[in-house]
Amino acid sequence: MKLFKKITGAVVAIALVLTTIFTVSAFKSQKEPVLVRYQYMENSNSELFDHTKWDDVTSTTPENCGDAGTLPCVIEFDSVVYEDIEAFLIANPNLTSLRANSTEISTKEALNP
Repeated sequence: MKLFKKITGAVVAIALVLTTIFTVSAFKSQKEPVLVRYQYMENSNSELFDHTKWDDVTSTTPENCGDAGTLPCVIEFDSVVYEDIEAFLIANPNLTSLRANSTEISTKEALNP
């Protein structure tokens, strides 16, 4: 009988530890969304998907985009979903998906289509 009580106590202790572990891990907070902004620094469609042509303007004031047009000038997206502009452009390889998966803050004229 003593052996049964020891085994039962051990099983209950293990069950309690496992329950605590699963409960704590189930309610870990998700990463908060962080919106980042990038400005396209060129004036043509040809380099739109070159990540080196975009500047991070999350913590600065973007340059003036000029007249509104068809080219994205400043876009905003969630850095939890896309690590940076390079990852964003790889995942969104055309203008339609770029616009669908970001907030277009401003647009500009294409001077060299």
